[in-house]
Parts: sequence; C-alpha cells; structure tokens
Amino acid sequence: MKKVIAAMVAATTIAFVVVPVSAANAANPAVAAPRIQASSGCAGDMQTLAPNPTAVAEHGARALFRPADLAADPSLAAQVPHSVTAIFAQNPTWVQKMDCGVQVPASRPQQVTPAASPSAGAKTLSQASTTGYYTNWSGYERVGVDYDHKYYSSVSGGWIVPSPPAPTHGVNQLSVSQWVGIGSGHKVTNTTDSLLQAGTVSYSGPGALGIGPSGTYGFYEVYPHEQEQIVKNYTVAGGDAVSSYAIFSATQNALYWGICSQSEKKCVSGVEDMTGNVSTLAQQGEWILERHGYNGGISMLEPFGTIPTSGNQFALENGPGTSSTTYNLGSGPTQNTVLQRDVMTQCNGGTPYLDSVSSLGSTGDFSITFKDTGTTC
Repeated sequence: MKKVIAAMVAATTIAFVVVPVSAANAANPAVAAPRIQASSGCAGDMQTLAPNPTAVAEHGARALFRPADLAADPSLAAQVPHSVTAIFAQNPTWVQKMDCGVQVPASRPQQVTPAASPSAGAKTLSQASTTGYYTNWSGYERVGVDYDHKYYSSVSGGWIVPSPPAPTHGVNQLSVSQWVGIGSGHKVTNTTDSLLQAGTVSYSGPGALGIGPSGTYGFYEVYPHEQEQIVKNYTVAGGDAVSSYAIFSATQNALYWGICSQSEKKCVSGVEDMTGNVSTLAQQGEWILERHGYNGGISMLEPFGTIPTSGNQFALENGPGTSSTTYNLGSGPTQNTVLQRDVMTQCNGGTPYLDSVSSLGSTGDFSITFKDTGTTC
C-alpha cells in the first residue's frame, strides 16, 4: 500500500559497514525446473513457483528459479536469504498452486509530499540518516543507488507474526502488516515504479475474505498495478517466525518473491514477468510495518508489543547478468543514498506516535514497539 507522508526531519548518523560479496557459482550443474503454473484468482500474471524437493535438497536456492532466468543471471540464487535456505534442510511444504483473493478494496490515501530524493549530482554523501513521518508506515527505507550499481536486485528480512486480539472495536478494524519490498510505487518521468511487497498481515475486526473476524495471512502486492493479494491457502499464525524476500531479475524483467514460516515449515513463492504498464526502476528497498487501508481510509493499528526483526539485507547490481553484492541493512555504499527511519503518526501527522523504531544493530536487525492504536483515518 502507498505510504502517507506527514513530515520529514534530519536525524542521527548511522555507520555503514561493508559485508563481503556472495559469489555465484556459474559452473553449477543443471537443476530440475520448479513446477510453475497459473495461480487461482491472483491478479496480473503472477504464477506459483513450487521447487522440486529433490532439486532443493541437491542444489538449494538454485531450485527456486526458472532455468532460463538462472542461466541468464546465476547470481539470483545467492540473493535468497539464509533464513529461507536454512529451512530447506527441514524439507518444508511448498504451496503448489496459490489461491488468491483481493483484500477488501480501499481507496489509497493521497500522498502529501514525496520524500526528497538524493541529489543526482552529489559526488559524496555523508553517512546521515533521515526520519520520515507517515500515517501508515514505520520501519526503514534505503533510497538511491551509488555510482557503482544501477538497481536493487533483492531485499529480504524476517520477523515474528503478531497474534491478533479478539475483536473489540465494532465496525473498525485493527491491523498490522510486515513486509519487505523493492521499488517506490511512485510515478517517475512518465514511468510507474512498481513496488513489489511480500509479507504477512495480522488483523482484528470485520473479517476478510472469509478468514474471520480475527486472523493472519500471507500476501504479496505489486503496487499500484495490483491490489494486495491474500494467499488464502498459505497458513501463518501468531508467533510464527517468518522470512520473506523480493527479487528483481533485470535480465528477464521478472519479479520473484517468497515467504517461509520457520515454525510451520511451509513456504510459498511466485514469479511474475513485467509486461505492459508493470515495470520497476528498483531504486529503493523497504523493511516496513504498516497499518492497512480499510473502508476508504486507514485502519487503526493493532497492538503488537515489540516485534524483533532479523536477516534484513539487500543486494545491488551494476546491470543485467552482472554479479550481485549483498549487504546488511545499515551497510553498503553511501553515494547518492539515504537511509531513512520511518515513524508512524496520528492521522493529522501529530503525536503521540503510534510506534517507536529502534536503531539498527550491527547486523541490520531492529525492533518496533507499539505505542498507540491511533484512530481510523
């Protein structure tokens, strides 16, 4: 969903530390192709991708990609996060055919003022963070690409899914979603920069698509071209440790995504070829907690205590088919780049803030602590 900006002010300094490159082995033998088929009820051309279990056991993350894509860009496999590949040894169950449903339609709140982009002419950039204030987003964004790279090729992260409380607010809904994403969702020089999101939702209140008055689910979204897609046959539950990733293959102009529950040992993944008006510039990455759009506005924020996140990484590439460089959030090149911490505000942009976002740890981990439900915007 689109973020709604309240304000932006300068903040503190964050150190950047480079993480070594993950080298892709182009000499790997052929891998059995994953099972790929059209999904049921899913928007656009999203296809379900279910890897061959034997291929996963023998070749790991290479089994998650179409052979032609992997041949054109061997670095794809290296961009699947360790938190996901670690589940492979547990022989997880993969959704064979996604059954999607569209989240309750809601008008997208209008963005007030776009975030300032880094100056294209700047030759250096201080290692300073900014803080963004939004009525529906919190977490971290990394905006811009340095001179040695051209786009973000992957973003990944992990978190604990909140347990939804029993409904207590009548017709109002409480919600909290967590996701990772690539792209901005803005229109840039007549091109819409699609934002690919993959994550989980916990909500309490009026039911969604028969899930019930309280529930949790996995989802993906290609904003603004496709509404949030609930994956109805992928089960998540409060307390699950979940890992998610979004990957952009510039060589094949395709978007890959996946969600794995470490607790349930269950995964779902998909791939969509970008055609027509679906495109991405992939100039930023996000690690976000959000309160959802609902009934033409924005829902209240569901109480969630403190949510720790981990495995927050991104990869940059210099061009289609080139090797990728992987970094922890809070590290990486600094030229033309802004690392922004986002805080969620009341509907009028004021206080009390709805949550607080911690500073980054040495490996890019951070936590978000609930403060206030706010009101329906």
